[in-house]
Amino acid sequence: MKNIDLVADMHDTNAASEDLNTDRTQEALHWAGQFLNLKKSERISNNPWGKTFKITHDNGTAYLKILPAALSSAAVTTPYLAKQFPNAIPAAIKSDPDKRFILLAGHKGKDFIYKPSEVDRIDILSTYATIQAGCANDSDLISMTPGLAIDTLLDDLIKFLTPGGDLPQLQGAAIGANYFFSSSRCKNYASLISKRAPMLGKILQPTSALPLTVNHCDLRYANAAIDKQGNSIIYDWDEAVTGPAGLSLHAMFSGCSSIFKTLQPNKVLENPETSRQTRREISAYINTLSDQGYADVGTLNRSIAAASLAGMIYYITGFCRFPRKNDSYRRAVRRNLSKRLSDLLDVCDFICVSENFDVLEFANHYIDYGRSSRAKGLLMQHLRHHPDDAEVHFKLGRLHQKENKLQLAIGNFRTGLEIMPKHYQAQLQLGKSLTCGGDYSKATVHLHRALDIHDSKNTRRYLQQVHELRRARNDADQPGILPTVNFTDEERNNGKMSPETLHLCDYLFRRHGTLLLKKVFDPDLLDACHETFLERYRAYIKNKRHKDALRIGDKRFQVTIDIAPPYNATSLYGNGLVVPLMRRLLGKYCTLGCFTSAMSLPGAEDQRLHKDHKDLFYDDPDAKPIPSFAVTTMVPLVDLNETVGTTRVKKGTHKMTTKESEPMPYQTPLATVGDCYLMDYRLSHHGQANRSDSPRPILSMVYQRPWFRDYINFGKQPSLRISRSEFERIPDNLKPLLDWTNEPGPR
Repeated sequence: MKNIDLVADMHDTNAASEDLNTDRTQEALHWAGQFLNLKKSERISNNPWGKTFKITHDNGTAYLKILPAALSSAAVTTPYLAKQFPNAIPAAIKSDPDKRFILLAGHKGKDFIYKPSEVDRIDILSTYATIQAGCANDSDLISMTPGLAIDTLLDDLIKFLTPGGDLPQLQGAAIGANYFFSSSRCKNYASLISKRAPMLGKILQPTSALPLTVNHCDLRYANAAIDKQGNSIIYDWDEAVTGPAGLSLHAMFSGCSSIFKTLQPNKVLENPETSRQTRREISAYINTLSDQGYADVGTLNRSIAAASLAGMIYYITGFCRFPRKNDSYRRAVRRNLSKRLSDLLDVCDFICVSENFDVLEFANHYIDYGRSSRAKGLLMQHLRHHPDDAEVHFKLGRLHQKENKLQLAIGNFRTGLEIMPKHYQAQLQLGKSLTCGGDYSKATVHLHRALDIHDSKNTRRYLQQVHELRRARNDADQPGILPTVNFTDEERNNGKMSPETLHLCDYLFRRHGTLLLKKVFDPDLLDACHETFLERYRAYIKNKRHKDALRIGDKRFQVTIDIAPPYNATSLYGNGLVVPLMRRLLGKYCTLGCFTSAMSLPGAEDQRLHKDHKDLFYDDPDAKPIPSFAVTTMVPLVDLNETVGTTRVKKGTHKMTTKESEPMPYQTPLATVGDCYLMDYRLSHHGQANRSDSPRPILSMVYQRPWFRDYINFGKQPSLRISRSEFERIPDNLKPLLDWTNEPGPR
């Protein structure tokens, strides 16, 4: 008996839940005192499947168990087992089936505190097999031990996983899987298992070839010990059931997928080095059963894996008997169920490939239920053994393409096209993947090949888009031209950048450190922001010193803008044509670090050439150029022209010092309301003179890596301001942009 760690050892799934508020401790200890002179008692476990006490008495150590009602039969079977196998199972001093008490002698051996060696594991399995072979010949023991109905296993599993439905037909069933998982996750599992139920039913059929015997149902090294003579001892037989040998193997091998792969090496060739130990251990178990007359080796090889699967399904479903209003308990069970359900799907995938089921059908089913990673795993497993299956290459390519794993997608499409070159969709998707990767020349070749196979208006339209993307990239390299991207009507209407455009923007910005994006924001929203600025911040439209606004040049001020209507608009700071690019440049956890207005008053002169921030580690001669750590998104609230002025930039200077950038040519973004231009925080630039008679407010939103803070430009004022109530108005998916503020409020 061992002190059970609730988190680590959620295993006893076959007992009905007992009323834990009924404390029978004193009654049990008084009962044990009739047979032993008790000196000390210590409770070492208190779980839904029972309580265990370690007892010190005159002659050594004993263990007292208080069993739940569903395990009352253990008070009969455990003493019987101990009597039949005295060298391998601790003796029972006394038991009371009516009270559900068992008093067991200490095994006087050494527990396995750490994972045992392969030799010890083999000895445990061999000892267990010897016990099982003996049990199979004992009709009295078989009749007194609860039986496992394999023909209802799958129905019970699906019932357990289906929220709001019938409970499994197990004695003491009280809860479904939604006690541990969310209802949506339960439905997901139920759908996946229901789809694969015919397959699983076929897998379980070989179990009928094995004779009934007693199965431990919690066979782990934590329930085993080694005596002074080096022999294995197996204890905690409380959950024993009758069924084919092998039901308990999943506990020894952390699931049963490895057992299937080991026992079916000729159907799906696996690297034998990875399963050598598993093979030796299972062979020792099977050979011992055969040597002891339980069944022949051939039958065992065909049936043991199926029996281990039956045992694991029973293990999963058995949690229907264990409600406990305890969060840590639920988390522990949830982890265990997740592992075993994952292993169950692993078995299905293995059988799907080895038995030639329709792999694409099951992969598509995974995709339909949001399990793309499983679909990929299934397809890749299939291709290892069927490398000439072009359709599977194409399907895998599409999955990699959706995850932006372009090189993998391109490889899949190319391999498939070597087998089936006239496949229209494969040629088209290869062209699209190459476009998303910026290889416009090769993309054009494959798009033309797709058109040769099937002439499509959509493909021709896409080909025209590729030409425009190539032109934008080539134009950006011209000395006097500012890198510029125009979005399609579809992108603007959806508020989402296509992968092709996202790659181009990413490439242009990394190369040049600046980028003009056309028609990104709603002009009506920006007009409202302009009107609000002139009214709310009119005190700053004066050429004088301000205690909370940094002077950034002649008649120029940096004014912190409150993120409140109309500025608290997701289409502004959470714009779908901007934020995905920021996350690509700065990482998915980037934040909004600054929300200000760079305002130039009428008559303001040209700024000097400068950078908003030096490169990090600029004073280290060994430091190499690093990626962007902050990007400024400049959103004009008025049209920028030669009179109003704009911000002149020097593309490519984000990788140079200010002095090195002086001879570089300028580019001038003449943006209209609705456009924005991006600047790397290290880009050399200067604001032009404002020769109009009106202020020139430009909203400045700085997106930055989560660890970066600007202590250079914001010593006088906060970089942004947002009240708690306004923060709560932000959608949950965008709140991470401002989570760095910790406790929203005036800043």
